[in-house]
Amino acid sequence: MHAADGNWWWDGSGWRPAVSPNGSHWFDGTTWRPRSLPTRSGSRTAIITVVAILSGVALMSGSLILYAFASGEAHDAFGLNDTSIRDAAAAGCLGLTQALSDTTGDRPVRIAHGNVAIAELIAGMEVLGPETLRDDKPALDWINDWQRLINARTTFANGITTGDIAEGEVFVVPLTDDGFPITERTSDVAPVECERAVELAPEP
Repeated sequence: MHAADGNWWWDGSGWRPAVSPNGSHWFDGTTWRPRSLPTRSGSRTAIITVVAILSGVALMSGSLILYAFASGEAHDAFGLNDTSIRDAAAAGCLGLTQALSDTTGDRPVRIAHGNVAIAELIAGMEVLGPETLRDDKPALDWINDWQRLINARTTFANGITTGDIAEGEVFVVPLTDDGFPITERTSDVAPVECERAVELAPEP
């Protein structure tokens, strides 16, 4: 007869251990039988499984963030954080939108006038000072993207002037390190006042 906890058995005259001292066998009242003990390989398998699950969750989370950023849905996560920076960006974008909308002349002239307006936007942001901008990395990336756009527009206009680029050729927007047009990132981090400026600037 076994005790309720299964660790002892009654041999008719006294209680005897039902489990061997090293825990490898148990007594069923007649015969000692081997016990199924957890093995190191089993524990290792469990650990590997847990690590794999956690890695999968982390990968999925990273993919969702990347998708949000690439699809223009990361405004809240990657926006210009400082209020003064957002206000300066909004004011600059309103002026840039007006300038790009009103520019006339042939294509190289329109590009040149637009570049002046973009440069004014950048200057308005830089007035905030390096310390303010340095604390808001999206702002630094945003300013850098506008400068890259000026450079690309200038090269494009020069190509039209020299005849290396056809007057009606489509302007190609520079790409981020991740392979997306910089205007997507420019749009993601900017205030809503910048949406129209971002649409017009890549279409000189």
